[in-house]
Amino acid sequence: MLHQNKILITDSEFLAMLAHDMKTPVKAQIMALKLLYSGAFGKLSKEACNLILNLLASNRYLQLLLENVLGNYRINKNDFILNKTKSDIRKTIEESIGNIQVLFEAKEQKIEVNYLADDFIKFYDEIEIQRVIINLLSNAFEYSEENSTINIEVNNIGKNLCVEIKSSAKINNKKRLEQKTSTGLGLKICRKIIEAHCGKIRQENRNGKFSVIFQLP
Repeated sequence: MLHQNKILITDSEFLAMLAHDMKTPVKAQIMALKLLYSGAFGKLSKEACNLILNLLASNRYLQLLLENVLGNYRINKNDFILNKTKSDIRKTIEESIGNIQVLFEAKEQKIEVNYLADDFIKFYDEIEIQRVIINLLSNAFEYSEENSTINIEVNNIGKNLCVEIKSSAKINNKKRLEQKTSTGLGLKICRKIIEAHCGKIRQENRNGKFSVIFQLP
């Protein structure tokens, strides 16, 4: 007689396993689309390039959602350890923008960055702060109109480093943002990461601009 042992997993464990398994094929699709867009297999028409940009944007956004599922699982399992190093926020921002630039190109949106701080160097986990910036920028992309501009302003408030992301996103209040941010996980992850750095994060509506501001000590 064949005896079978059942392995019971929770819903969160199942989602984490699924997200982990999906990351590799999604990454492969992104790499293939980038090769096509670069003309590696021949020159493409303008229409074909626009189509590839849209496909790249969709796959990059899917990749972000998968990373959020895995990040949420790590947070809930308390498997969340910061690896702080002396880092330059300008480098972190530029790399974050580079990772999702294709999203903005697909909607012909622009990102403008103003570096106004006196001191850009802080001790923080560069990978996790990139995750915060990418999540906040992806929300600005999703809920802002085509041909709009997303502004990033970096300044000092006392000894803290302040990063503000401003957009024309039509989000009226905090509750609505929490419901809409990357399937409900993005803002939760951003808040956990910033609070783990002993920082603060808040949202504001000013002069028709929606802002998310976070500070690092």
